Amino acid sequence: MMTSPSEKQIQASTLVTSKDSDVDTHRPRILVLMATYNGEEFLKPQIESILNQKEVDVTLKICDDASADSSYQIAKDYSLQNTNIICSRNKENKGAAKNFIKMLNADDSQGYDYYAFSDQDDVWLPNKLIMAVKALSKTQSNPRGSMYFCDLLNVNKDLRPIERVLKNLDLSGFGRGTLLMRGWVHGCTLVFDAKLRNFAKSYEPTSYPRYHDSWIHMIAYYCGSTIISDTEHYYILRRITGSNAEGQTHFGFKNITDARHSFLRVFTNKPKRLSIFAQQLLIGFAQEMSPSDKRLVSAMAGYKHSIKKRLFMLFSPQFKSPTFSLGLVNRLKVLLGRY
Repeated sequence: MMTSPSEKQIQASTLVTSKDSDVDTHRPRILVLMATYNGEEFLKPQIESILNQKEVDVTLKICDDASADSSYQIAKDYSLQNTNIICSRNKENKGAAKNFIKMLNADDSQGYDYYAFSDQDDVWLPNKLIMAVKALSKTQSNPRGSMYFCDLLNVNKDLRPIERVLKNLDLSGFGRGTLLMRGWVHGCTLVFDAKLRNFAKSYEPTSYPRYHDSWIHMIAYYCGSTIISDTEHYYILRRITGSNAEGQTHFGFKNITDARHSFLRVFTNKPKRLSIFAQQLLIGFAQEMSPSDKRLVSAMAGYKHSIKKRLFMLFSPQFKSPTFSLGLVNRLKVLLGRY
């Protein structure tokens, strides 16, 4: 039975140097997965930024999810000009989470050193992947694998800075069970090794109430993988546009209007299905969890039908949040059964 995962806060001195003797001399082979859907406007610069990654051998695997625009044709044209780009298209829209996981679990996705998820409208800095590899290369002894994530910089459509997301956030402010209610890792920053990919592949959910990146993060977090968090650095310019507004991740209220809208959404938005995701996590990986983590996941999976589990989630410090406002919203959702 695995123990709780170890979280490492990587310091600046660890990541900024390019003369790291712990990195293997061979160029790491990385499979980057991109699920496109009506993303023609910014797709070309994102593909170019992935092809321009330094010190790694990148294979870019793109699966278009039945776009109505020219996204697939753009990706197809790039694949004809670059042997390291694989392009395919779904006949019917599967949704982002299922599209990503299907690509990740496919037979032709085996044999790479590392894996990464990519959005279709961002721009990656040239050292995005190699910096993750340098951090991950120090953790290869964990049989459950390792994953790395960093901060990102939200920008507008013209790449003008808006704000950093995680830099001033104290991750220790999250309780051990809070991930079941609210994630803090952005999938586009994730890089993980083949051990974690193969471990996660052992069970595939029947549905995806949360995104693919949350699924991988929860498996790693609750099943003993090593998780490297780097909130000091960003290597992605993440475009926030009208169609990507949810990329503006906030962990508290900016003003009274923001607070009012947040509370209104608790009552007016369609209830989430995160308890179902927790149920699926138990089905696939309960035997790999520590007893304490299994209790947390079981609480989310069954709180709607158990007063005891609901009270546990409401009052246990294991479900605390880094800000008072976020904690208030989370507990209100538990009280009303909105997860």
